[in-house]
Amino acid sequence: MKAIRKVTLLLVIASFIAILGCEKNNNEMNNIMQISELPTNPAWKSLPLQGTFWKLIGFANVDDNSIKIAEPQNDFSYELILRQDSVFEGTSSTNEIKGDYILDTEYKTINITKYGGTKKGEILDGYHYSVCFQAIESYCISKNGLALYYDNKKHYLLYRPI
Repeated sequence: MKAIRKVTLLLVIASFIAILGCEKNNNEMNNIMQISELPTNPAWKSLPLQGTFWKLIGFANVDDNSIKIAEPQNDFSYELILRQDSVFEGTSSTNEIKGDYILDTEYKTINITKYGGTKKGEILDGYHYSVCFQAIESYCISKNGLALYYDNKKHYLLYRPI
């Protein structure tokens, strides 16, 4: 009887370890990591919002401080520049994007008032990016890069300068 209990206990422990391993592998497969694992640069805090070329890193969650790395990762996808004339330009996963925005530097708010561009089918995170980008409401530039917040500041798009 004691041998059966020991074997059962070992199986439970082994199952628990396997489940933890699968959870980590699942996060790795979904390209999810902690914000603290990303490299930082204190010089990024002093970059201007307008006129800097930005590249999306991913979709961040404020509650658990995690980020899902944007896919596809290539030289073309997810670039952005906010020009001084309140026009933004860039790319989504497959399309060129362009539109207008309103910026309030005192309250650090930003609103997309017009969104357009080419109309090819988005791939991977492209559609999600377009929806989130159109919903941005505020911003912050820090050692982590440019954060464009949406969903009542529960989530943000994280960019790095290029």
